[in-house]
Amino acid sequence: MQFDYETVFAAVVFAGANLYLGFQLLRLFWPLKMVRFSKKDAISPEMAEGLKTLAETDKRVRQAVPIGKTIAILHRGELSESEMRFRKFWFRSWFYTIASLLFFYTQPSIFGTGADAGTFSIAIMLTESLCAYAQALLVQSVADFRRHLIDRHLKEAARLTAANNAQK
Repeated sequence: MQFDYETVFAAVVFAGANLYLGFQLLRLFWPLKMVRFSKKDAISPEMAEGLKTLAETDKRVRQAVPIGKTIAILHRGELSESEMRFRKFWFRSWFYTIASLLFFYTQPSIFGTGADAGTFSIAIMLTESLCAYAQALLVQSVADFRRHLIDRHLKEAARLTAANNAQK
């Protein structure tokens, strides 16, 4: 593989796609710790207050909303109309992942290896980046839905705590 601008570009794209996949995996496994790095999913004031009053830790929240349960609800559970966007993103991410993996494995037979091994290795690196990005979208769909379920769990726990305090 030669060292030229195409190789540098392919390496940057490859690193970026894999870093994005790693970030989405961190969001999936440690949802509350990674929320501080997200501008889109920043902790709302109600959620911050709920976390303080409920003394919810990342471990307790992960136990309340496990990944397996999240995937089961996302795949075949009852969702409201507003939650259907998570399911659509989930199925679209599966389509992208399967299509990119098929493209990765069939690319040599469709386009051939070509005479220039350097160009072929750059193409393989770029399709590997495409596969990593598609897998990151799949993980992101689960992480986003898990974050939604955690928000719902925290609101329900805060409501129950407020109801118990009102009864006392």
